[in-house]
Amino acid sequence: MSIKTEAIEIRDETTTGANSATRIGTNLVNIADDLIAKQSAISLNTAKVGITTTQASNITSNNTKISYTDAAAVALNTLKTSNVSHPLVQKEVPSNAVFTDTVYNDSNVLKDADALSPVTGGNKLITEIDVAALGGGDMLASTYDPIINLNTAKTGITTQQASDITTNNAKVSNIAHPLVETAVPLGAIFTDTDTVYNDTAIQSEVDLNTAKRTYPSVDEAKLGLIEAGATNDTTGTIQTKRPLKTVNGSSLEGSGNVDITGSADAVIADLVVTATKTIDWSSGETFNFVVTGSTVFSDSGLPSLGFSKVITLYMTGDFAVTFPSGWDTNKTGTYDGTVLNTITIEYVNTTTPFHKVTIV
Repeated sequence: MSIKTEAIEIRDETTTGANSATRIGTNLVNIADDLIAKQSAISLNTAKVGITTTQASNITSNNTKISYTDAAAVALNTLKTSNVSHPLVQKEVPSNAVFTDTVYNDSNVLKDADALSPVTGGNKLITEIDVAALGGGDMLASTYDPIINLNTAKTGITTQQASDITTNNAKVSNIAHPLVETAVPLGAIFTDTDTVYNDTAIQSEVDLNTAKRTYPSVDEAKLGLIEAGATNDTTGTIQTKRPLKTVNGSSLEGSGNVDITGSADAVIADLVVTATKTIDWSSGETFNFVVTGSTVFSDSGLPSLGFSKVITLYMTGDFAVTFPSGWDTNKTGTYDGTVLNTITIEYVNTTTPFHKVTIV
C-alpha cells in the first residue's frame, strides 16, 4: 500500500483503528523519508534553473523509471553520448519531439554559385552580414531606379539625361548614335570588329546564272528586238493571228516556189456543180463549171472597200441556175445551159458596191 493510500484511510477512517497513533506516526515517517529521498534526487539536477515542485517530481519519477541493471547496456549508452559536451536537455522538449540517430545530408544545401559540395568552413551559406562585410548591400529601388531610368528609350529626356547621352557619344566616336532604338533580334551577335558576311552561296548562284547562256554581240542586238512578253507560239497559233494568203490556189506556207506569170491565170474547175456553189473571188480569176443539177450560186472573198476585181466563168449545163444577189441589177445576156456560156463579172466596192455582169 502506498503512502498516499494509507493517508487517505487515516483521513477518512475507512478502516477500524486507522487513526491510531501508531498508524498516523508511521505514515508521517514514511512521508518524511520520501521527501528526503526526492530532495536528494532534486539536488543531483542542480543544472536546472528554478524548476517547480511538479518538475522535480517528474524528474524523480523519470529517474526511478530508468534504472539500468544491465552493465553492458549502460556502457553502450555511455559510448553513444560520449561526444556530447552536456547531455542534459536544458529546455522543455515539445510533446511531439522525435529523437533518432538520423544523419542529415547537407550536400545540397543552397550556398555560393560554385558546384554543389558539402558545406565547409571555406564554403558556407552567405548571410546579409557577410554581404555587408564584403561591401555589398540591398538593391534598393531608391538607389537603382534612377540609374535604370537613365538607360531607357523614353521620349522627353531630361537635360541631365541628354548630357549623359552626349558624353556617351563622345566616348564611342565611330557610332552615330549608340542607343539601340529597335528590338534586337533573338540570336544577334555583337562583336568588337566589323561583321564579315559569307556570300559564297549567293555568288555561286550568280555564277551559274551568268554561265547559262552567252551570245555574240550581234545576236544580243537581235534578242534586244524581241517584244516584252513575247511567247513561243506554235505554227497553228501564228496562222490564227496572221492568216496566210494563197497565190493561184497555192498557200504561201511551206517550202518550194510559187510561179506567177503575167499572162497565165489560175483556173478553178468544178465539173460536178449541183444544189449550191460558192464562188470564192479570192481564190482566182478564171472558173470552169459544169452544172449537173439545179444550183444556187453565192459570193465570198469579195474585194474590200476601195478595190474592184473581174472574174470570168465558163459554164455549161442545161439546168436551172440562180445567180448571187446583185448580179441581175446590171446584167447583159441570158444563161443558156445547152451551150458554153462566157460570163464576165466585175465587182466594184465603192460607197455603193455593185456587180456588172455580161453573159455571152
